Amino acid sequence: MEMTFRSAAFGGFNRQDVTDYITNTAKETGEQIAALEKERDQLQADLAAKESLEQEVAGLREQCAQLKADVETKTSEIETLKRQAEERDDLARRVSELEGQADEYCELKQHIAGIELDAHRRADQLLEESRRKADDIVSKANEDATRIRKQAEQMLQELCQQYEEQVRALEVAAGHVTGELRKMDVAVGQLPLAFNRLSAGLRDLKEQTLGETRE
Repeated sequence: MEMTFRSAAFGGFNRQDVTDYITNTAKETGEQIAALEKERDQLQADLAAKESLEQEVAGLREQCAQLKADVETKTSEIETLKRQAEERDDLARRVSELEGQADEYCELKQHIAGIELDAHRRADQLLEESRRKADDIVSKANEDATRIRKQAEQMLQELCQQYEEQVRALEVAAGHVTGELRKMDVAVGQLPLAFNRLSAGLRDLKEQTLGETRE
């Protein structure tokens, strides 16, 4: 601030000018001090706000780090959930396939159960029929055995009778042969005598024949 002082009548400067200068200077200085104090207060407020903001920024950074960690955790969880969802879908698909196979298996099981039931029923029928046939066969076999036994007994009786008749016939034939053998023994015993007589007759005949030839 530039100030030009007027000269006083008896040397020096004009008191009023000096007073006005001092007053104005004090006023301006006060205003400057007030402005500076206000600026200082504003700076302090700004500094406090800055520190608060820095604290908030630090808190926000921590929150960002935490949020980042949470995001990474959530991302990992989401990936896990995606895999689980895929596995769930795959399991659901497999379950659906297995349900279809289960339905087919149930139908096949019912069909097999029907076949087994029919097979058991047919087996029971065949068993009953086999038993009936076996009973018929056993009954017929018993009848045949009884008939064959009677026939065998009859044939044995006839054979025994024929044997007795043949034995009697053989005894008669043996008696006849024995008699004939005795006769043959007698005849054989008489053969030497007959041979002697024949030899004597042959000699006589020979001598007669030779005598006639000489004459």
